[in-house]
Amino acid sequence: MDRDGSIASVMEKEVLSKHRKALMLFGVFHLFHGKESAVSAYEKRYPGVTFVIETHAGFGNGTPLARYNDQLEACPSSWPVPSLAAIKGTWLADLGMSYFLPPPISVGADCKVHNEYSEEMEKGLASMVDGYLYLGPQATLLEEPLPASIALDAESMKEMQRRLAILGFPSDDIQPSRIVAAAAAPFMPVIDLEALKKEYAPLFEQMIDACLKK
Repeated sequence: MDRDGSIASVMEKEVLSKHRKALMLFGVFHLFHGKESAVSAYEKRYPGVTFVIETHAGFGNGTPLARYNDQLEACPSSWPVPSLAAIKGTWLADLGMSYFLPPPISVGADCKVHNEYSEEMEKGLASMVDGYLYLGPQATLLEEPLPASIALDAESMKEMQRRLAILGFPSDDIQPSRIVAAAAAPFMPVIDLEALKKEYAPLFEQMIDACLKK
């Protein structure tokens, strides 16, 4: 699935070539400047027209850097809620990506499990993002539950399970029991990376086995 290519194509055809404006609501990895993303794909032809925003979800969530969360959250504590700040030239600019999003867990070309960002992504947020949206401290942030209209739509749930299977993730992530449990806990959870590693260990074993057989 070339999601970035599809996003970039729609943006160029329906927005940029027609001198329109658009609000893009995607995971920020699809929007980074200077990386393999939808935005970087069309910025070669349309540079300087996209303002990318990262949303505050705590600092170091799911990593050892979480021990600095309280200290760092004291910096924007006087900001109005909500606030949108330009990153360039601020204390946020030089913080590496691990302070904002936990690094992905993946199986590399060496057939080993990796859990880190590249050195380039740890150089500073300002090279990838333009603004920072602050909606309050981590402990007060809420997570939007999956709408009942979607959870009760058998065709929608079947399609979500199909897509998870393509990506290699267990389809039980969207079982009704999990959806109900998530809706009962509205606060945004603090990521437990070690628990995730244990949960997906069988999947990574399969990926490692497939890698070694190549």
